[in-house]
Amino acid sequence: MHPQISPGKIGYSPGDICLLRRSRTAVDVWNWRATNLSKKWLRVNSIFDTIKRVTNVTRRGCCNAAKSTPGYPHRYPNSTGGVPVQDHRKTKAQLIEELKILRHRVSELESRHSTARQVEAALRESEERYRLLAENAGTLISELDAAGNFLYANPWHETLLGYSPEELVSGGPIDLSHPDEVEAATLAYVKLLTEGGPSDNVWRFRHKNGRWRWFRSIGNTFTAADGKPHVVVISQDISAQKEAEQKLERANRALRVLSDCNQAVVRATDEIALCQKVCRILVNTGGYRLAWVGFIDVQDPNKVVQPVAQVGFEVGYLNSVKITWDDSATGRGPTGTAIRTGQPVVNQNILTNPDYAPWREQATRRGYASSIALPLIGNSETLGALNIYAAEPDAFDSQDVELLTELAADLTFGLQTLRLRAQHRHAEAEVRRQLQQNKLILNTTLDGYILADTEGQIVEVNPSYCALTGYTAAELTQMNIRQIEQKLSPEEVTERIEQMVAHGRARFETIHRAKDGRPINLDVSISIVQRTPDDAPLVAAFVRDITGHKQAEAALQESLAEKETLIRELYHRTKNNMQVIGSMLSLQAGLTTNPDVKKVFRDTGYRIRSMTLVHQMLYQSKSLSRIKLDDYISDLAQLLYKSYGVSPGKVALKLKLQPVSILIDSAIPCGLLLNELIANALEHAFPGERRGEITVELSRADCGRITLVVADNGVGVPPDFDFDRKDTFGLQALKGIAELQLQGSLSWETEHGLTCRVQFQDDLYDERV
Repeated sequence: MHPQISPGKIGYSPGDICLLRRSRTAVDVWNWRATNLSKKWLRVNSIFDTIKRVTNVTRRGCCNAAKSTPGYPHRYPNSTGGVPVQDHRKTKAQLIEELKILRHRVSELESRHSTARQVEAALRESEERYRLLAENAGTLISELDAAGNFLYANPWHETLLGYSPEELVSGGPIDLSHPDEVEAATLAYVKLLTEGGPSDNVWRFRHKNGRWRWFRSIGNTFTAADGKPHVVVISQDISAQKEAEQKLERANRALRVLSDCNQAVVRATDEIALCQKVCRILVNTGGYRLAWVGFIDVQDPNKVVQPVAQVGFEVGYLNSVKITWDDSATGRGPTGTAIRTGQPVVNQNILTNPDYAPWREQATRRGYASSIALPLIGNSETLGALNIYAAEPDAFDSQDVELLTELAADLTFGLQTLRLRAQHRHAEAEVRRQLQQNKLILNTTLDGYILADTEGQIVEVNPSYCALTGYTAAELTQMNIRQIEQKLSPEEVTERIEQMVAHGRARFETIHRAKDGRPINLDVSISIVQRTPDDAPLVAAFVRDITGHKQAEAALQESLAEKETLIRELYHRTKNNMQVIGSMLSLQAGLTTNPDVKKVFRDTGYRIRSMTLVHQMLYQSKSLSRIKLDDYISDLAQLLYKSYGVSPGKVALKLKLQPVSILIDSAIPCGLLLNELIANALEHAFPGERRGEITVELSRADCGRITLVVADNGVGVPPDFDFDRKDTFGLQALKGIAELQLQGSLSWETEHGLTCRVQFQDDLYDERV
């Protein structure tokens, strides 16, 4: 039987794998101790050398035996290293037997030499297999000394961590460990060295680019050739699994946060307390580093975001920074942008985001690595923003953003609900105050108040109406409005109520009958009211006793009628007196033979006639202080044509008159102006058989300015005619009337005949009658 080859241990050194084997064959054949083999390579040449020595000795012994020399010394190796031993007492047969034994041993050596060669080939194959396994395992395989220094690192370190095996010789895993895990990793390494392995841990290793990756590390120890303990560590990259776990954990955490926040919204009674509660849930349950809520005032010209609630590691952060929502540098951060655009803004890395420059120093000092700003918008109204900060970068994935956006919407709903409740409470308090005030007013007002349904049944009355009619409130609430209405029939009352319900409001005068039977004249103001949207409409009426007013009004009407009769009589007598004066002037003109005197009497008579016409129109009109100037101009022009005996066929009369009403104080001066201008045109503009036309225009501007124009296309005036001459009575009269009495302006135009334009305001005098 061939002795069995026992397997050894595998250790790792920088750059190669050292294979150590302990074999029983060497012990059996050469009597070498196993410890002598622990630091040697088992080399094939050594085996060949040994076999050669034994073979040579055997051959020499056989030759000497053939000589049959008794006591011939035989040489063969012994346990002491091959010292020759002589035995002269052995016979030939003994020598032959020993030779056979020796040949058998040579055969064994040859067999064991072949086995050794097979073992060496197997070792080389095993070494290559382990090398390929280490280089293609897809995991980190490393050997470290007791101090934690790398002695070997497979190429996957460069693939998974970015470090080549040569770079890792200068530092151990502690150099690559996360700062939060350095102490734990050190303790685990010491425990592995002192107590042995295996050990199984999960750590974060730093990639060369600065990012952190998760690994599951299994370590074990072995004693190296120098007698010192070494550690073999196999680390599997579990970053994807860890990220999935963290993502699931964040999702579950976000769902818990959302559920807790919804509970807070349902139970909230105060805005600030709700915001504080939501921030506390985000930090305590959600695991975020800071959460705060800021409100805005749309009327604020500086557009500053005012923090109203915050929970977490804040340490004066919100007091040390300025956050706005305008388009300035302090408004382009996540918070301002979210409020301005109405969309969530995620800042996955505070260190690299250029828009976060104004706050980066303060944020990184407090350990903020990423953030999200969520606008609080509801019913097209922006309230502010919810801001959340995390201690690690890339903390907000799409699922987080979706859940946190839903949370912000719930918070907005809660805030708006609280504000609506506050408005309702304020409205209810205001309604109660108004009701109390209205009740006080109704009970203290001198006007009566009646509340009735649409059938006329009285529901409520105030004390003033009771005092007015003599009924008690209990009596009136048992009555129908038709029982106290005296002016309208029951059918007319029904019709009026229907009209009031249709239009909502009404005001009229009526007569109610008091308890003692006397009539009460009332001024009634009606409104249709509903106590609640579901209630039937009611008729609310305020009534005022106008019996005394009616009596005074009747007396006043009687007095006015007397005064109107008196004024009309006065106008009539004035008109008659003026006609008498005109007739006397006409008689006097007929008695004189002087043409100039005759003309004076005639012109004066025409002027008196123009004033007489004003008084005639006054006492014939409904108004005692105004006349229609357009009608007056038409009548006066026709009267002048008739007085001068001018046929409209020779001198046509064109009237362009807008309806204008003026006071008597302005009407008489206008009549005198028209009399002078039309009479002058009829007398001088068309001598002999000359034909033409006279145009009279009347207009009134929106500003109240009245324009009166009299124009003719007759012979006109000489080019050098001076309208300011003081020796002509007519011109001086025209200028005095226009500028002094009417306080207006007078202008002349001499092209195509003669045109006179007079402008004045109609607000010179107050209406007295």
